[in-house]
Amino acid sequence: MLIKINGLIIRDTAYGESDKMLTVLTAERGKISVTGKGVRSQKSVLRVSAHIMFYGELTLYERGDRLWLREAAEIRDFYDVSLGLEALSLVAYVFDVINEVCVDGEDESALLRLTLNTLHMICEKKRSLPFIKAVFELRCAAEAGFAPLLDGECALCGKKGARCLDYAGGSLICAACADRENRGTAALPADVISALRHVVSADPARIFAFRIDTKAAENFYEACERYLTAQLDRLLPTLTYLRSVFPDTKTNVTDER
Repeated sequence: MLIKINGLIIRDTAYGESDKMLTVLTAERGKISVTGKGVRSQKSVLRVSAHIMFYGELTLYERGDRLWLREAAEIRDFYDVSLGLEALSLVAYVFDVINEVCVDGEDESALLRLTLNTLHMICEKKRSLPFIKAVFELRCAAEAGFAPLLDGECALCGKKGARCLDYAGGSLICAACADRENRGTAALPADVISALRHVVSADPARIFAFRIDTKAAENFYEACERYLTAQLDRLLPTLTYLRSVFPDTKTNVTDER
């Protein structure tokens, strides 16, 4: 049976002499595995499509629980080597996260939309990479069902004005409870908490549409990374590598004002 579905290739792995195993993020079916038969061959018409960062309408042959790529009509190919090492490393991290949180066979339209928006922001180069990374991290956690509670009340004692983000617990707690429970988190500035609230609750098309002061940006970046890492309960290898090649955020946040 032939099916047509829009999908973003988030992983491609060489297989056999000329094949590839593709991991494709779709809205309707979530994350799916597709065999690209012969796509590494110089003669294959699918060679230019069967790679990461390609988004298009895919025609797949389905038999049982297996899928093969038959045709691919480009909607947008995000891959561009001119993006540079830092940007491509960020893309690899984004795809690694998505591969972790997406569920096979589930509706993942929100995560697909977030991933496409993030790739667009990276390619447009209108905001700094650390800013794009942070927004993606927090919104991804929220779309995956791990949105932090940011209403301002301590989740442990109910005290108002709580500003310490409990990364593992997913809520704000007051400084006294943070110290008593040894949560190891400091109070966040009010503008950082406002930025976190925006990312979690804004319309999908508006999540990147805000500015944050240079002084607050570092706290914002750290909070988003620590929160997602805590929710995943593991440090992804792509994040470790990204840290080694990423530009110094202290000198690359001035455009967030």
